[in-house]
Amino acid sequence: MKLVRKSYMLSCVCFLFLLVLAGCSKSSTAAAPELLEPVKMQDQTVLVKRGDISDISVFTAHVQYTYVQVKTELSGVIKNRYVSLGDWVEKGQKLLKMDTQKEEETIEQLKEQIIYEKEYNEKVQRQRNIEERKQQLKLMKLENGEETAYALQKLSISELLIENEYQKKKEELQLEDLEKQLKECQKEIDKSYVYAPVSGKIVYAVNLSNNNNVNRNEIVFLIANTAEKCVVVDDAKAVDFQDAEFVYGVVDDNRYKMEQYPYSEKTIKIANANQIFIPNRLYLPDEIENLGEGEMLPVLVEKNSAKDVLYIPRECINFTENQAYVYRMENGERVQTFITIGMYTKVYAEILTGLEEGQVILAQPSTVLAWEYSLEKAEQKEFYISQSIEHSLIDEASIMKVKSYSEEFVLKNINVEEQSWVEKGDILAEYVGQVKNTDILELEDQLDGLKVSKQKEIKQVRKQIESLDENTGEDINLEIQQKQIEMELIELRYSKEEDALQKQLERKKELLSGISLKAPATGQVHIEKTVINGKESAEFYVTNMENVIIRIFLESHVLHSGEKIKFSRDKTESGRTIEGEVVFSFPDAQLESANVQTDLTTYYSIKGPAEIITAVYSPNVKIVFDKLALKKAVVINKNAVQKDDFGEYVFIQKNGELIKQYVTVGAVSSNAAWIVDGVEAGQEVAVF
Repeated sequence: MKLVRKSYMLSCVCFLFLLVLAGCSKSSTAAAPELLEPVKMQDQTVLVKRGDISDISVFTAHVQYTYVQVKTELSGVIKNRYVSLGDWVEKGQKLLKMDTQKEEETIEQLKEQIIYEKEYNEKVQRQRNIEERKQQLKLMKLENGEETAYALQKLSISELLIENEYQKKKEELQLEDLEKQLKECQKEIDKSYVYAPVSGKIVYAVNLSNNNNVNRNEIVFLIANTAEKCVVVDDAKAVDFQDAEFVYGVVDDNRYKMEQYPYSEKTIKIANANQIFIPNRLYLPDEIENLGEGEMLPVLVEKNSAKDVLYIPRECINFTENQAYVYRMENGERVQTFITIGMYTKVYAEILTGLEEGQVILAQPSTVLAWEYSLEKAEQKEFYISQSIEHSLIDEASIMKVKSYSEEFVLKNINVEEQSWVEKGDILAEYVGQVKNTDILELEDQLDGLKVSKQKEIKQVRKQIESLDENTGEDINLEIQQKQIEMELIELRYSKEEDALQKQLERKKELLSGISLKAPATGQVHIEKTVINGKESAEFYVTNMENVIIRIFLESHVLHSGEKIKFSRDKTESGRTIEGEVVFSFPDAQLESANVQTDLTTYYSIKGPAEIITAVYSPNVKIVFDKLALKKAVVINKNAVQKDDFGEYVFIQKNGELIKQYVTVGAVSSNAAWIVDGVEAGQEVAVF
């Protein structure tokens, strides 16, 4: 007889414990009788059979909505996130907007350039038209004159027309190129919005960390698609479908063949270089229509099969150094019979030689240790979660990373301390620009110089027009028109240069006056000091506590039904403490809704589970686990428990014999039984 390892029993214990906490009631079986005298056990036998064998693993699974990945089309910084983890969204709803400040600035520049080019081209074309008319008048005057002069003038006009047409086409192409650039930038603006491709629940939302940066085609949301359900295997890490010959879902004792989703990865990369776990998912067969989200079903995974073979249970086989043998029963006697084994499954062995179908062989029962699981003393575990805050962002002011400034600014003073509590609008730091008064004076001089030069050029052209006014004739009128257009072009060119200089001047004045960096929200501040070009700088992050959801990310702690979770957050400077308590519910791995009113007049809640929740910031949230206190329990394999007219009993192995012992059973799970009375920890009980 073989002993099952303690680890197996511990797994039974854990499963049983969950059932107990879920509210399984104690059996009404009467008190166990006294230990009976040893009894003679009849030999347990099995038949050699022919048939199909395979490894079948059974996993629990549940129905859930399928996950739809939502990706960005742009690389860059997130400006607004309009939804949070757990929100329900409709198809086409706006989820996120990328920061397109650079693109918007480029668009404004392109629009201004296009307006300028159109106006410039229109004036230049008017000048060309006038010049063509002037040359036509000159040709008319030479019509009755010398033929050579007439021919040369005619040739000159032809060349002028060709040149004008070339310049016009060139300007049109340049304008088209600018308009094309504008359209491309506008497309980028359109791509900056991320919309929900389906209706459903947000089960992952990108964290605004790492300077809020995301890459193109990076996953920023996962949506549980309410229009499509799938089956998720709970113990996904232990399941490998690659070699599976068949996968079945079992509903009402009926088997339904199931297929896995086409992709096989178990983790996918998400924004900010984290990863998210995607469980093993199976298509929900069309025949299964009555299962709703969260409902459970067994999943059978069949591997390593053999058809039409002789087989026996593996437990019947014994081994010498070189050979396998069984005890064949013949006329009530045991006959040692050597066999040749083919393939194994977890339960059966294929027999190649030594046995025939229908023969009877001896099967001895195995035993397992009864294991004591004590919960008399409540266990309290206290530690700090380093990764637990997920922000509910409503508008731009809620972005964690505070707006930073270019290298033109120098950090003058940091007004807050690391991890300090700030109110919205508090000044975090002060910046001054790397600019001198002389820089501003120089720009003002350049601007004044431009104005003087413009007036000077316009004055010169105006004098030329005044001198032409003394004469008459169509050619003189055309010349005057050309000069007037020339003045317009001078005005246009200088205005563009003046606007550019004026913007530089305003920027320099802003740098000189300095800028105060203000907190965009109420919360805790985090400071990352850096050095840029040898000078101290800093990046500021504010954890927005105005509207926050605390989510627990636990890898080393398994929550049980009824387990209380206390949480608190201490802000040392303000002396304010946020406290609350929730109770873990069985069996859906979700924390019950818990809105806890705090002295900040806001509401905080804890939600779970945490498989798809990643961290953005460490606010020193303290989590205290206060386990329920239960009585001592002795746990054994469920198959060891038998029943007759007097009650439930087990066979205890003692001095090489099996002794029948009546027991009181408290609760039974799928593979374990909690023995209230009748079996002591450490005893071996037979499993048939």
